[in-house]
Amino acid sequence: MKKFVSLLIFMLFSNLALAANYHNYVAIDYTWGILDDKVGNELELDGARIRYGNYIVSNLALELQFLYGASGDSITSGTSKLKVDLRHTASIFLRGEIGSTFKLYVLAGYSETTFETSGSVAGYTLPAKKPEEDLSYGGGIQFMFDRDTSLDINYIVYHDEEYFEYAGASLGFSHHF
Repeated sequence: MKKFVSLLIFMLFSNLALAANYHNYVAIDYTWGILDDKVGNELELDGARIRYGNYIVSNLALELQFLYGASGDSITSGTSKLKVDLRHTASIFLRGEIGSTFKLYVLAGYSETTFETSGSVAGYTLPAKKPEEDLSYGGGIQFMFDRDTSLDINYIVYHDEEYFEYAGASLGFSHHF
């Protein structure tokens, strides 16, 4: 987590943000997430997300994201119950886009997620209170209302491990400056 905070501070104060034709953006979204255990169970793990982006060139940005878990879900097997909560996800992406008023974009990067589990179900494997790290990817669309405001819709696969996948669809607004 410290590496994400350090990178955010660097981006906020870097000279890249001061280039004449490039800009930054901040956004807030709601993410509807699904944790698929790859054996037939899907848990709904939603959250609120903030994003900060810094354009390196006109159609390429470095984007930091922080997703804070807002809900958890559980699996029940007989009398056993496993509760899973999304604590948070921190991500860094390279974002490439095309378009002006209507933009299509792709994301490629890295995410670190912490889940919290309680209880147990026999034969069930999920990370417990330790960060999971993985390469991440996704894409989305952005509708520019004006020069400073946009509506964003995207889908991101944060983790695609051997024994689980965590992905989410998001809807939110961005402010460009």
